Parts: sequence; structure tokens; C-alpha cells
Amino acid sequence: MPSTPSREARARDLASSRRRPNADAARSRAAQCLAALADSERLAVLSWLVLNAERAGSTLLTDCAAALRLDIDVVRDAVSRLVAVQLLRREGRTMTVDVEVIRKVVAHLDENTTGERLAREFPRTAGLFSHGRLVRLPETRPVQAELSAALATLFEFGRAYAETDVDEVVRVVHDDHASLRRLLVDHGHLTRERSVYVRTEPAGEPR
Repeated sequence: MPSTPSREARARDLASSRRRPNADAARSRAAQCLAALADSERLAVLSWLVLNAERAGSTLLTDCAAALRLDIDVVRDAVSRLVAVQLLRREGRTMTVDVEVIRKVVAHLDENTTGERLAREFPRTAGLFSHGRLVRLPETRPVQAELSAALATLFEFGRAYAETDVDEVVRVVHDDHASLRRLLVDHGHLTRERSVYVRTEPAGEPR
């Protein structure tokens, strides 16, 4: 029988499940920016403007169209879309590419991944993650225990998991599901009986 989760574990799970107030807006904006770039002509126009950032004047879009061999209306439409998602700033006859918006998109995508959430809530694991994915497994026992505790929050108490189910859960952060499965069992966050896994609350979890 699975053990009853501690008050601290329940509080941690509850905190993990809460969304940040601006999470939906951030994801929406990131999606809009990526959608704007998911078009070869718009991407070509943006790239040309980046490479010709010092140029300005009434012929800027005409020059862009000629260089890319695109119809001027296609270029105007591309610019309008890029301005709408704030990847471009129009200042008189000058077009400025706002690379900070792209950085923010990457940051928003990162902070909304499962891996980044775990890294924030379990700080000793932060150096193991990059863009939401585990890039290395810890070598020291305390950090291994912290990573196991972090991964355990992805599982529900009282639910039986087949091995393939466990693999699917941990694959969200790393493809070496076998190593992560062993980690969870070794540190007492999952128990196994006849290929069925349940989440447990080990004594002496890392703080």
C-alpha cells in the first residue's frame, strides 16, 4: 500500500500545480511570434532587414523586395505581420528588428517547461537542466536524491503505474527513462512490485 504523503509533500505538489498568472499570455505571445516566423517569405524579409539594419529611407521595402525577388505586396504584408507581433519596430522610414522579443519568447518557452519548473522548485537540480531538458545526471548522492524528489512530483499518490507509464512520465525531461526509473526506486520515491510502480514518500527527503 502506498504511504500517505506528508504535509510538506502535499504543499509542494499543490504549489507545483499552480499556474503563474501570466503563463497563458506568455505562451500565446510566444506562439504568435513563432507562427509569424513559420513562413519562409516573412523569415527572409526579417533576415534581410537584420543584415541591412543600417539602411533607411522610402525605398527600403522596394530594395528588400528586389533583393529577395519578392513582390512588393508580399514584403509589405510580411512587414505588417512582423510589426504586429513586435518583432519589428517601425520608426519613420527605419525598420528595427527587436531581438529582445525573440529572447523573451525563448525565456517564456523555457520557464513553462516541466524541466524548468522542477529546476526552480528544486534548486540543487538547476545545473542539470538546459531549456527544460536534463543534460546530465547527477553524480553526488544529495543531488541524486533532490532530482528523485523533483521527478516524484510528476507522479500521483495512490495510482499504479506500469513500467511504460513511468517511462512516458519521465521522458518529458530525459530520454534515458531506465536510469530515471532506477533513480526513483533507489531513493524510495517509487516502489516496484511485479512491474507495477506506485509513488511513496521516503523518510528523510532532501530539503
